[in-house]
Amino acid sequence: MRWTAVVNPSAGRGRTRKLLPRLTDAFERVDVDVSVSTDFDDARATARRAFDAGHGVVACGGDGTVSELAGLAAETGGVLAMVPTGAGNDFARHLGLDLRRPLEAVRLLETGRLGSVDLGRA
Repeated sequence: MRWTAVVNPSAGRGRTRKLLPRLTDAFERVDVDVSVSTDFDDARATARRAFDAGHGVVACGGDGTVSELAGLAAETGGVLAMVPTGAGNDFARHLGLDLRRPLEAVRLLETGRLGSVDLGRA
C-alpha cells in the first residue's frame, strides 16, 4: 500500500516540529509521501486526496490529529495509521505503541499488517 503522512507540526507542544527532520528521513526510508499541514483544514484536505487516490494515511501528531482524520478514514473507507508525537497520545497508548520512540511506529508500516478498531460517532 502506498502511504501519505499528514504531519501536524503543532502537536506535542512543539515536539513534532523538533522531530520533523528525523520524521521526514524515517518516512522517506520507507517510501512514504510527507505533507506538513498548516492547520486541520489543510490536514483533512491532504488526507482526503490521499484516500481518494487509494493511499493509506499516517496521522503524525496526537489524539487531535488522529481524531480529525479518523472520521474521514471511516467516511471514505480509507486506512489510517499513526505515529504518536502528540502530548497525550491516549489512542496510541491504547494500541500499545511505544510513546517514547515514535519513529518505531514508522517501521510498522513496512509490515503490511492491518488491524481494525471500532469508531463511534456522536
